[in-house]
Amino acid sequence: SESIGACIKAFAAALKSREPFIRLYIAPIKGSLYINCTNSTYGKVQSFLSTKRGLEHGFGITRIDRIVKKYDGWVQRASEEEVFSSEITIPLPLMTKTEPLVRE
Repeated sequence: SESIGACIKAFAAALKSREPFIRLYIAPIKGSLYINCTNSTYGKVQSFLSTKRGLEHGFGITRIDRIVKKYDGWVQRASEEEVFSSEITIPLPLMTKTEPLVRE
């Protein structure tokens, strides 16, 4: 649910930019789950903390950071003029040859 919330916030930020876009890439790479979300935004993001106040305050970045730490992953965020990106890498558990990729 945190990922969905982050995507909704990225969509809202992208709509404010001159050339709105969102790019989401998720793939297993070298034994890890790699997630990259890049979106246009209005101006340069100065802080990765929420600017919301009151009941609408967001905790998405904090929760994502906690999950990444719990699973010994890595997260990096960057902001350039009108572009914000997040990269996340989380190690995938090793599987035996007889273990199915998808559990039914």
